[in-house]
Amino acid sequence: MLKKVFYSSFVSCMALVFALPLAAQSKENAAKLPAEEVAVGTLSNGLVELRMDTQAGTYDLIDVARNEAFVKDAEVVLTVASYRELVDVKEGDSEGDGPSRVYRSSAASNRTESEFFTSALGTGRAVTLISTFGQDAELRVRFTLYPGQRFVDVGWTCRNGGVEPVRLRRMSVMHTDQILPASNHSDLKMLNGDSGGRMNRLFVHEKIRAENNILYFIADRDQPRSLVMGGLTYADYR
Repeated sequence: MLKKVFYSSFVSCMALVFALPLAAQSKENAAKLPAEEVAVGTLSNGLVELRMDTQAGTYDLIDVARNEAFVKDAEVVLTVASYRELVDVKEGDSEGDGPSRVYRSSAASNRTESEFFTSALGTGRAVTLISTFGQDAELRVRFTLYPGQRFVDVGWTCRNGGVEPVRLRRMSVMHTDQILPASNHSDLKMLNGDSGGRMNRLFVHEKIRAENNILYFIADRDQPRSLVMGGLTYADYR
């Protein structure tokens, strides 16, 4: 049930890590936080760069060494539904059934904030995308880059602006069909971990995806590429 603010997600219940092999960088450059990173909507640690378009409500993640996007035109999508008390749910029914409402950053009024952020992963520079949907809701997604690290730490929170509680149904911080867009997707392999389950299956298409964890691999012998996503627990993160 979401009455006003869903705090725990922002401090990492759904923190995601995106990691991919990048070309080697010098330790001297990787350890610095360049002054130009303070530009609103842009973030870089010399290895990975985030480029955010607040007008479109989308962002790109760039492999700096290749000057190539490995995630492109991604938006944030939140789905909520009216809250139902369990006593009102009939046998064989689900409290998650019923109409839902979808909020997209691409259809919001967006702005950004920049800050330093410290977690169990270290201290890095962060940019938060703040998407406002009139008086209805506000969604904040924070992207953090750490010096010398080749991953993006993403945490989020949402605020219900209405008087009635809602049920949080689904949250996607990277909603896009352009993952490793420059690669040949005929070589695509996906390891679906069944959200951490013991039965792992290998797929050669994008129709089935794990809810929280995924390995996205381009099996090109000359230029193999991969994107790994995984959820962190509150205890791991803090």
